[in-house]
Amino acid sequence: MGWLLTIWLILPITNDNLKFEMWFSRESYCKFAMQKFLENPVFVRLNDGKEGTATVSEKQCRELKDNELNLVPKHLRN
Repeated sequence: MGWLLTIWLILPITNDNLKFEMWFSRESYCKFAMQKFLENPVFVRLNDGKEGTATVSEKQCRELKDNELNLVPKHLRN
């Protein structure tokens, strides 16, 4: 069973939300990725050409459910 890291970002200027979902084979990899994602700023370029830094508004590391296996490429499933 794999792990899913979900991170919600708030983008500057527009205040739009963006959701990232990443799959990892182990819980420790998921937690490590979450920590690294929070250490490094996320730079964004908006449609109007302005640049800014997105901020994390929420994060979650959890085990994938059986009905979510289609999120993982077949060749990577255990």
